[in-house]
Amino acid sequence: WPLWPGPASLPVRGRAEAMWVWRSLGSEQTAELPPTALAPLGKRSRKDGAKVDATNYPGRRSQEDSQWGTRPSTAPDEFVKDSRGENVELLLGSSAPDEAVAAWRVATLNDLQLCIPAALDVKSGPSIQIMDAAAITNGVSSGDKSSFKSVKDAVKRLSRQGGTFWYRVPLVETMLREDASADTLHTPGPPAYPHAVVAATLGMLLRVKVSVGSDTASRTSLPSVNGDAEESKALFVQCDGFELTIVQKGGPPLDPIKLHGKNDEGIGQELEHWVKKARTRPQTWRLLYVALQPGAVDTSPSMGSMASRIPRSGILSRMGREMGDLFLAASAEMELAIDPFEISYGESHLESLRRLLAEEIANVLGIEPEQVMCGDFMFKSIIPKKKHAKRDSVTLQIALLHHGLVDIVRGREMPRRKPERPKPLGNSMRKEEPPSPSARSDADKGPAMSPASGGAQSPTGKGRPVALNRTITSLKEAEVTFETLQKTMNSPKKLKMSKSKSSPVLPAKSANRSMSETLSSTTTSLTSKDTPPDSLMKKLISILGDQKHPLRKHPEIFPMLSKASRTAVVVGSPLVASQDVIDPNKVADSVRSIMKPKKPKKMESELESTVLETLSSMRTDILKLYAEPGGDVAVEKTKLLQLSPKELMDLTESSTSQLVLFMACLDVMIEKTETDVDFCLRLRLHYGVERLTALMRRFNSNREVVYRGFILMAQFTMHDMGCVDRILEKHLAPELITSLDNFPNDQKMQFRGCQLLKRMYLRAREQTLAGSRIITLGKSLDEVWTFKGLERILAVMTLYSLDHDIQLESMILLASLGELLYNNGYAKDVFKIIEVSMRKFSKSNALLEQGIVIISRLGSSFLAVEHRGVKTIVESMGKHRSNQDLQSVAVRALFALSKEEVALNASRAGGGVGAIFAAMASHPGSAQVVQEGTRALEKHCPRAVAVTARLCGDISSVLSPVLWAAGPPETSVNSLLFDLEEIKANGWDPQRIETFMGDLSPKDKDDRGDDDDDASNDRLEIASGFRKRGLRDDIDAADQRWMGIGKVKVKLQPRSNPAHDVLQRDLDSLKRQGCDLSILRQPGPDSDQLRGLCDALVRGAGPKKYTAQDGELLALLLAHFAWNSGPHALEMIANGGVKGLITWLKTDRFKGNADPHLDSLAFPMQRACLSALSCLCRHGEDPAAAALELEADEVALMYVGHLDISVRIAAFRLLARLIPHAARRSPKQESLSADTILPPVIKEMRSEDEVLRTVATACALEGILDGWLSGESTHTEDLAAALIDALDQATTLDSSAAALPALIAVARMASTEEESEDAVVQAIVRQDSLVSLLLAWVSKAAVHAALPAARAAGLAAANTLRTLSEAGAALGGNELASLLRYGTTASAEPALREACEAALGFAVQREQDAGLLVQLLTGRLRLASDEERMADLEVLIMIAQRAETLLKNDPHQASEHLLIELEEAEPLVPPDTKGTRDLLTMIEELTGLAGRMTATVDVASKLQDAA
Repeated sequence: WPLWPGPASLPVRGRAEAMWVWRSLGSEQTAELPPTALAPLGKRSRKDGAKVDATNYPGRRSQEDSQWGTRPSTAPDEFVKDSRGENVELLLGSSAPDEAVAAWRVATLNDLQLCIPAALDVKSGPSIQIMDAAAITNGVSSGDKSSFKSVKDAVKRLSRQGGTFWYRVPLVETMLREDASADTLHTPGPPAYPHAVVAATLGMLLRVKVSVGSDTASRTSLPSVNGDAEESKALFVQCDGFELTIVQKGGPPLDPIKLHGKNDEGIGQELEHWVKKARTRPQTWRLLYVALQPGAVDTSPSMGSMASRIPRSGILSRMGREMGDLFLAASAEMELAIDPFEISYGESHLESLRRLLAEEIANVLGIEPEQVMCGDFMFKSIIPKKKHAKRDSVTLQIALLHHGLVDIVRGREMPRRKPERPKPLGNSMRKEEPPSPSARSDADKGPAMSPASGGAQSPTGKGRPVALNRTITSLKEAEVTFETLQKTMNSPKKLKMSKSKSSPVLPAKSANRSMSETLSSTTTSLTSKDTPPDSLMKKLISILGDQKHPLRKHPEIFPMLSKASRTAVVVGSPLVASQDVIDPNKVADSVRSIMKPKKPKKMESELESTVLETLSSMRTDILKLYAEPGGDVAVEKTKLLQLSPKELMDLTESSTSQLVLFMACLDVMIEKTETDVDFCLRLRLHYGVERLTALMRRFNSNREVVYRGFILMAQFTMHDMGCVDRILEKHLAPELITSLDNFPNDQKMQFRGCQLLKRMYLRAREQTLAGSRIITLGKSLDEVWTFKGLERILAVMTLYSLDHDIQLESMILLASLGELLYNNGYAKDVFKIIEVSMRKFSKSNALLEQGIVIISRLGSSFLAVEHRGVKTIVESMGKHRSNQDLQSVAVRALFALSKEEVALNASRAGGGVGAIFAAMASHPGSAQVVQEGTRALEKHCPRAVAVTARLCGDISSVLSPVLWAAGPPETSVNSLLFDLEEIKANGWDPQRIETFMGDLSPKDKDDRGDDDDDASNDRLEIASGFRKRGLRDDIDAADQRWMGIGKVKVKLQPRSNPAHDVLQRDLDSLKRQGCDLSILRQPGPDSDQLRGLCDALVRGAGPKKYTAQDGELLALLLAHFAWNSGPHALEMIANGGVKGLITWLKTDRFKGNADPHLDSLAFPMQRACLSALSCLCRHGEDPAAAALELEADEVALMYVGHLDISVRIAAFRLLARLIPHAARRSPKQESLSADTILPPVIKEMRSEDEVLRTVATACALEGILDGWLSGESTHTEDLAAALIDALDQATTLDSSAAALPALIAVARMASTEEESEDAVVQAIVRQDSLVSLLLAWVSKAAVHAALPAARAAGLAAANTLRTLSEAGAALGGNELASLLRYGTTASAEPALREACEAALGFAVQREQDAGLLVQLLTGRLRLASDEERMADLEVLIMIAQRAETLLKNDPHQASEHLLIELEEAEPLVPPDTKGTRDLLTMIEELTGLAGRMTATVDVASKLQDAA
């Protein structure tokens, strides 16, 4: 191994960086110029006319003896010559002798590729000069006397009498680049040195003395033409008749043997051959002369002397890469902590070290291994060491290459993966040794390796090589580390928490991918392959200086890089190239064409590819793991998972100075306590609550620590109530509340704090001994902390009013403090906050329940002041009527609030009676709701309850069962009460089941209207079906679910039960005994009970003078009975029930009170009466006629402008039920007046209340159907605009119940065929957003498992689109695409698909653009292949046929783009769909037709392929 050269031969720093890279790449055509010859460039200079005293330099003659001069050997850089031979003195001290070059670049000179400093340009030198030394000395500078034609001529002439001639061969002229020259000349210099060297000519120079006769005996030594000792020796050559004394400067050494005995011609030929040889060896060229230009000088007074100011460093070290230059390589020297004795292990071992280092650098930088090149090892220290210290390191040359050079490197020097080698799975990390020698391929060369052998052995010994042995040891350690990480990150218990903490999951690798592909794919996020080499080098140095980088924490995975440091790297000069020389898009091809690199000798390595690849895979995964947010913490967590709770808590306290380890301990505790109850219990036993609180206090300004602390506290208290007791016992609440106050704007932390405070307050309420009005967060803790915690909760609720979780947790807490809030003056503020929260989250059952509990616990005294409390409760009950838990809580709250008379009146005025009865009617099977409701009704309306009890007994006995469903109830209600398939599967006879169901709930013709015989009239998307099932009554109008009539719930036993047929036998026995089975089959009141209730209602409005709440309850009872059964409605009419309701509505007994609040007591009664009339009229024409006969329409119009919104809703609902039958009440009366009803209807159609907007739209629908817009109506435009607004709001809120009447009304307006109603059609068609709104509901109906109301709304919208399309409405490309999508999707109902196909068919037949039709066809096929399954392809075939027709009629529509679309569509056709073959045939015909028209398809070949 060659030793590092001594100080006497140290090269200029930066000289070798470029050349060793080119040599490693295999380039033999690249050469460099000697740096000493380029050193004068850029230096300040002056022409020195004084003679230099030669006596000061022994053995040298004065300069006047030589035209070409000499440089004194003791100061070689001080004097040079210009082109005229004049002496030039250089300014010393301007640059260090070993100053580095800023950058190297490649330049082309004839057939040579020169590696020169980037600040220079080169060109060919001038012609060769042969001059007579005697003529020049005598002052002759021109003509034949001073020069010779050739060497032969010079030798021939001088061989006669002797003489000396100069043979100057200038080969290259180097000059500063334009910017470098400008920088040099414009930089002020000392006045004594006014010039600057801007160019230098390099070549060779010979001084040849021809001696004849007696001169040959003297052998006088000629002076040297160069200061170099090797070139100062003269050659004495005996020739034919004369002797030559030659002194050489530059060029390859002359061989005197070849000149010996030659004549003048032979000498000339030999020197010409020498010149030709020298042209290919630029490293032997020397400086001949320089070119000067005047430069700027500093004329300031401070420049009095030359030494007062030293110029800057050399231009070559300052001027580097030019704009547009391409970085090819960045080099450096890296000192590695390796024993220098390893250098003697052999070249195979050194190559193994190089490969390991290259792989590691490629991994950390995210580049391919071939971009890293390693050079020679050197016995050299970059970091200064003491002389007596043992040398424990070596230095290695490295270079980072441009990614374009990878193709040149591959297969030459860097390791290459063998495809036949199986790649080990990085994630599974099986523990296995590298393959045995028997498993290795024959291509692997090198010493044999035995897996059983171990220990470091010398290269000459037997057994496993040292590098492989060391690498396998590192591999085993790395596998242990990686396996622990992999198990931790992929553990099912930790996966959920790891993802929530953004902890990374180890990537999966494919066994079929090469290592370079794996690295380039998995590290793309780290570094792009286009990053220039200098940036990569900077990043590498930064990584080496980062003590937290994974390579410092895992030396077993980074065995080479872990031995280097940032201070042990010296960056060399980069290698650049102009884009004129190297094409940046084809770097490898350009380098091959210019440099003609050869394949260098491949170095053998001791390492196997499998070992390298395994380590590299683990390095990639480790780096990816650390690159993720919190990756360092995740790695630390893997070491802590096996610790016990005590050990983990102890380590957490002891690692407070190590933030990463400290955070890892907290994260591990979070993961452990998330689901492990036992872990929480054991932590509490080891004082985990107190110790964690102390840590939170210590790091009270560190958000991450405090946040993790609150997560732990929340999980402690969730799994272990003892932790809550410990907080209360140790008085830790103040510290926790203070920590929350430190981070008021941290939403996540405040949520965790709300959870913790909730459990603390609930536990404190349970343990309090002073009653629920006095709660403290500790036995002897000051009550002020109770209010501080309360203030924190209220502040959080105000700040994060849109966070549902925070609002819910806070409401649960406040519910435990209800009495305390009112006693301490918080009731008003709390109510404002919860009222806002309940309004914003009106769809959250749990939140509304807690809000109702809070209002009830604020007390009746507060309710007497704040009347909005009852309204809030009633609205919540109306929006969630189907939720039994909420209804139970609300009924209990209303009962609790009715203890005082003032609060009771507030409850009555707020609709408490109606809400309570609606809860009982909605859940008659819930004993808790019925019992609590009965108690509450006894408070609100005692006389009505007494009358009802006297007539019916318990109210629950007359309440019919109901059924809550996601949509309107179907015609066969009882089918929803039974799982018939399950009953049949249990062994029951199917025929008997059908008979039993029919017997229990026979069809009652009286329950149906006149149109029930026609099943199509019962569809929800048409007007008649909407009247029967779509327009909901007050009891379920605001709920998301729909209430239906329930008949009889029967529990059928399996056939294996002996008593499975007992019920049927009992029914048969009762029937034989003459019993009335209708009671069993039809729950509800009998005729006597209905008659008694109607009489009580009439008498209550007259002589009995019941209160408004008594009349309200009676009206609600009758309304419910009428809603539930058509026969009950007819009985009520016959018993004067309608008359009693009208009487209550017309009475003035509740008006004109001195207190306006007393007038509001009648509002709920009026709403109940209007609702009862509406329930009566829902059963058809007869009940409606009875109501109209008593002027119910006029009564309804009296209340459409009522102050109370619930009364207005009931009035509009009644009008909607009366309008269809108003024209038929008698021949003498006309329909209701449109001019009277439409203005308030149009106004309320834009209301913010969804229920009011729905019933108003229903009124508008009935008016349209009744012909209100026929003729010259002035309300047509306004009504059309109001319908679009109502539909827009319903679409935004996704309310299908509200959209249904608007869609049906729009369909009716758009489908009129009479000429007199053309204005109606135009009014609705002119609305800009109509089509988009219709398509929105079509899309909602086409999804899988859409609700019945949504399906009906979508079908109504599709029918309207069909009508518009048939009438000639223009549909754009997006609309057509939507219709095509929803008209062919398999998830849509057949009726919806049919309507969409019809609408699309009309539009397609009018379409004239074949390109648009082909785009529709191709787009739908692409969507079908990606997302949705198609039902059939008939529509696509129709589109293809229309496109074919258009192409035949207009061949100019055919284009290459259309042809490309058709070619892409053919493979997208689904194979298993109806119409596949026909569609493929049509596409082939279209493709052939378009190809013939565009002349781009070989028709014959197409037909042959089809055949």
